[in-house]
Amino acid sequence: MLMKTFINLRNSLLFCLLPMLGNAQTFPLSPNSWDNPEFVERFLGSYGIRTEIEPKISESEASLFNNLMTLVQADQMPEAIVQLKAYLDSRTDAEAKPSAALPFTLGNMLLQDDRMDEAISYYQLSIKQFPNFLRAYKNLGLAYLQKQNFENAISMIVKSIELGEAGGDTYGLLGYCYLNTGKYGPALQAYRQATLLDADNIDWHIGKAEALMRTEQYLEAIATFEYLISLNPGVESYYTSLANAYIALGEPLTAASYLEILFRTTEQKATVLNLLGDIYLNDSLPQLALRPYLKALQTGETIRKDRFLRTSKAFLQRSYYTDAEIYIGAAEEAFKASGTFDNVRSDVLNLKAELALGQGQNDEAAIILEQVIEAEPTNGSALLLLGSYHFSIGDEEEAEFYYERASRISNVAVDALIQLARIHVQQKDYEKAIHRLREAQGIQYQQNVQNFLEAVETVYERSR
Repeated sequence: MLMKTFINLRNSLLFCLLPMLGNAQTFPLSPNSWDNPEFVERFLGSYGIRTEIEPKISESEASLFNNLMTLVQADQMPEAIVQLKAYLDSRTDAEAKPSAALPFTLGNMLLQDDRMDEAISYYQLSIKQFPNFLRAYKNLGLAYLQKQNFENAISMIVKSIELGEAGGDTYGLLGYCYLNTGKYGPALQAYRQATLLDADNIDWHIGKAEALMRTEQYLEAIATFEYLISLNPGVESYYTSLANAYIALGEPLTAASYLEILFRTTEQKATVLNLLGDIYLNDSLPQLALRPYLKALQTGETIRKDRFLRTSKAFLQRSYYTDAEIYIGAAEEAFKASGTFDNVRSDVLNLKAELALGQGQNDEAAIILEQVIEAEPTNGSALLLLGSYHFSIGDEEEAEFYYERASRISNVAVDALIQLARIHVQQKDYEKAIHRLREAQGIQYQQNVQNFLEAVETVYERSR
């Protein structure tokens, strides 16, 4: 009987839309394995029953095992390891060659003592002595898994299955290894077998649900996560996973209903709150979106600049100016409270200027933008907005001046060239407009810009 392992995968769910939670974790062996008399009895008494996959042990070796178990049960694992190593080193005579069970046992002890490299070498030695040693292959696979060497772990676990191993834990471990190597189809099949053989192991159901998400079998994934919630309704990741499944199915408001459960009952991470806000904003529900967005700013987590800009611009682009003003003001205060406002000062000013332009407060916007340009002459966003301001008041010459400056700044060059083309079209200078649009397309091809270019080319040809 293989040493029992207890795996906890509950915190390693990988969501479709939420960030992945990091690298595969290390699995500790159960501390009770060697203290369990039933385990020891099975370990000592199983040899000779399946001689094709289990090495035999002699009476003297059985006596050695008893002595070792006494040490281990007395929390003297290091001493047990030293004694077994010494015994193996003393048996160099081919005629006195010890059973393959001994290096296997030493491998188990080293594995339990978190000495993976040494454990691997002794498992390999036991397999070399007894090539069909099923449990040695399985435990060697576990040792490789602990080191996150998933490819080697897979080959060893599969070999143990070929030799007849058919336990739910074996298939669960195999599923986990496949999942970590991106082989989601095989992972799903392994987890299906694991849940069939070991239906009470929640970890395998979690793994199956993740594999279902990865293979885009969302309906079955939803059913699995709902089953997991019925067993343990307090696990937040089940709800976020359900939300991601419904988003993938094109049912964002159903997804929001699961995130609302978390929003109302627990303190949530900013990523979850922002996802709920995104769902509502994309569904044209800005006031509902504002609640989780503001709460995300209050979590105390580091405020990500890219998230702040994305959310602010989403409000502004949809002309939700009142909500944008509230969010930008709250974010500004949060940045100041965290001592990081200097990193976003110009971005906040640009957004305030864009907000003012959207509300028709053009002169106020211009004053803000000129402050930005004075402090940061190469601020592309501010140059674009100043160009838009002057264009809106009919000052094409000044607008062209700012757009020209912006066109020399890489991150806004395409937008600046397109705006210059619009000015040239209004001036009926189609040749210049064509030149600007072709230049923009050379930097970044966009179909809508191509359509604009072709329309201008048509007008130009007719005007000649």
